[in-house]
Amino acid sequence: MTEKSSLSPRQLRSALGLNQQDFWSRVSVTQSGGSRYESGRKMPKPVAELVNTYYVYDIDLSKLNDTNAPVIRAVLDGRLDTQALLAAAEENIKLSESTSATINQCLRLAERINLLTAAANAPEAEPAEKATA
Repeated sequence: MTEKSSLSPRQLRSALGLNQQDFWSRVSVTQSGGSRYESGRKMPKPVAELVNTYYVYDIDLSKLNDTNAPVIRAVLDGRLDTQALLAAAEENIKLSESTSATINQCLRLAERINLLTAAANAPEAEPAEKATA
């Protein structure tokens, strides 16, 4: 299978099953501009980098913000160990799933306790003979 990075924009768009409007708008290029690039006009380097970032590296640029930009820069600069980050994230996901399961079990147990408590505190029904007297 051909790697995404070796595909032309038109081939990449076709492989993804997108029309020109959808493909190019995600990297802030008009449909007509994208059509010109697909027809052979030289694509400026910044546009090519946006296409690669979004479609080849699967990074949605609209998700960049003031909070995550410093982390992304630190990863790109090599100041953060990506393997250690991924391993820690995977461990946190496992712990989160385990904690969630435990919380759900506790909630079900609390519901049972509440039902049993309510049943134990409910007044007993009077026998039918006393009720008619």
